Amino acid sequence: MNGHDRDLCNMVDDYIDGELTSGDRKIFVSHLEQCTRCQLRLNDYVSLKQSLQAMFSKDLDHDADLRIRRRIRHNTGTGEAGDILDMEDLARLLKIPVSEVVDLLDELPSFEIGGRLRFRRSRIMEWISGREQNLMRDRQESSLPPSSNIIKFPGGLL
Repeated sequence: MNGHDRDLCNMVDDYIDGELTSGDRKIFVSHLEQCTRCQLRLNDYVSLKQSLQAMFSKDLDHDADLRIRRRIRHNTGTGEAGDILDMEDLARLLKIPVSEVVDLLDELPSFEIGGRLRFRRSRIMEWISGREQNLMRDRQESSLPPSSNIIKFPGGLL
């Protein structure tokens, strides 16, 4: 599986949630027609959700829906998390405690659904890249000799 297919496979959750743009939806549907991995994942999700709804005769709340998807991802080996992350997913991705995620909330790109914060994996990866670039720039700037250390003499520089 190449990187492009992997990116498309990561769109299953957004497809299920109806969060794809019409262009991305067309691309994903085309991918879905050929990708048995995504077909199985989508069928597993739909079957499980229908079974649970029939058992409990009610719609699943968002947290139950996320737990179902996380379990399917775990069972089908499609990765640790999809594109939409909750705080626990984000803490696992960043390899930090949830309390540190809470401390970073002012910086992190997030959105709210049903009173709960969620994070789009792709935007978190962009945020990480930005932090890496800032750190590299800061390191480069600190390694340059300050211009005030240059001693000027009437005949030129020494």
